[in-house]
Amino acid sequence: MQYRSIQKLRKSFPLFSVFAEIAKAYLALMHYFQTYSITLRSAEEKREYLRTWQRMTGYKVFVETGTYQGRTTAQMSKVFEKCYTIELDPELHTQANERFAGITNITSYLGDSPQHLPKILSEIDKPAVFWLDAHDSGGITAQGSKDTPITRELAMIFAHPIKSHCILIDDARNFCGVFAYPSIRQLHRFVQKNSDYYMHISQDVIAIHPYEF
Repeated sequence: MQYRSIQKLRKSFPLFSVFAEIAKAYLALMHYFQTYSITLRSAEEKREYLRTWQRMTGYKVFVETGTYQGRTTAQMSKVFEKCYTIELDPELHTQANERFAGITNITSYLGDSPQHLPKILSEIDKPAVFWLDAHDSGGITAQGSKDTPITRELAMIFAHPIKSHCILIDDARNFCGVFAYPSIRQLHRFVQKNSDYYMHISQDVIAIHPYEF
């Protein structure tokens, strides 16, 4: 009955959908600002979180989307045998490569993450830790055709023959269902529909991994 009433209101009030989207965006922004200060890890805390996953899994391969200035991959190169990273912005890509000078176990790519992930995945023959951070986070971070390529990235990883990867997604607070971001619920449904992975959230990071971890 409630659903029919809403549908009736939508038909009789042409601007209903517009106002509904505005209200949705407002609520999402309120959620963002309310959770920003209480959920945010520092950059170094996030890197330690990644090191924790490496120790827990013993995985030797690290894949990052959203290189930014390269600090995270440079640090991960000390604990993983092989690191891959992708950056959309040419200037940030150049800065990161300067940071990577002399580090032999990092391969960096310039471009959109869905463009390069297939090649990286084709080279991976063992479980990996993925750090998905290619979504637009404001400031000098790059923005692709969408604010976040997350569902395309996940679909590629889920299709990989190895089904025991660990996938960590930064900035969970951004997943509010607006600005091309899926909501947490939508993302969870996508994970359930397309994989056998378990998903949970820990201090602004979405973790998707086999149940044994």
